[in-house]
Amino acid sequence: MSKTLGNVIDPLDTIKEFGTDALRFTVALGTAGQDLNLSTERLTSNKAFTNKLWNAGKFVLQNLPKENDISAWENILTYKFDTEDSVLNLPLPERWVVSKLHLLIESVSASYDKFFFGEVGREIYDFFWADFAD
Repeated sequence: MSKTLGNVIDPLDTIKEFGTDALRFTVALGTAGQDLNLSTERLTSNKAFTNKLWNAGKFVLQNLPKENDISAWENILTYKFDTEDSVLNLPLPERWVVSKLHLLIESVSASYDKFFFGEVGREIYDFFWADFAD
């Protein structure tokens, strides 16, 4: 972007059109030290992704079994899938998603340790779009 060329994108206009989360995610996917092509196509795609993420979160919270009078968020914190037995008690589709999630955690942790933050975002995007919400 260059003021001289007149191709500067005002972040406030971008936020109004695409939303703060879409702009943040688009910028987060960039590689540190590299120029970022901030296109409307990429922003539109990431707006759809953040909407899908929001809707999936609402769906999960609304469909958790209710126990007593605790909130859905408190209820979800009681679910732990950190042992083999806890995963094996799930139905097959849920076991598959949890196993993919464990692979994602390993991959994201490795990318994070190397400061590949753009790769972290892409891995999360791919998991969520292709595995979790597909």
